[in-house]
Amino acid sequence: MTSQPQITPDDLAAKWSNLLNQAFIQIITLEKQLATQAAFIQEMKANETAIVENIQALESELAELKSSPSPHTFSQAATELAAEGSAIIADEKEKAAPTEAA
Repeated sequence: MTSQPQITPDDLAAKWSNLLNQAFIQIITLEKQLATQAAFIQEMKANETAIVENIQALESELAELKSSPSPHTFSQAATELAAEGSAIIADEKEKAAPTEAA
């Protein structure tokens, strides 16, 4: 019969110590990763807030631009005023024509 190697209490203690060290290293690594991810999430929330504020400002500016007269509106109004002015001048000329003829 072959004899199996005996596991001594020192061997068990060394293995246990090694396992505990590995577990502590993993815990520390996970805590560091957690802190990094928490900082990243905080940064993302700040970015989201800034983006939302920018969107709101742009939407407000867009609404203001939509409600203000455009160059086309001014051009159209000028054309209408010119037509009204021409009509008034023509009307006044017609009224003055009989007076000039007399």
